[in-house]
Amino acid sequence: MVDDANLQQPHAVLVVYVDGQTLVLDNQISQIVPSSVIKHYRPIYSINEDTWWLHTAR
Repeated sequence: MVDDANLQQPHAVLVVYVDGQTLVLDNQISQIVPSSVIKHYRPIYSINEDTWWLHTAR
């Protein structure tokens, strides 16, 4: 879950790691993009099959 700073609301995205790259799959972006190009999302929490993480403000 991320906070979308442009829309001022929470949004779900999928982040995957492939060949050393961190990629974002997002239904609001028409293509798969490297996470480094997305600047308007701030992480809220992350989950995987084993655990979850709460992200704090930087």
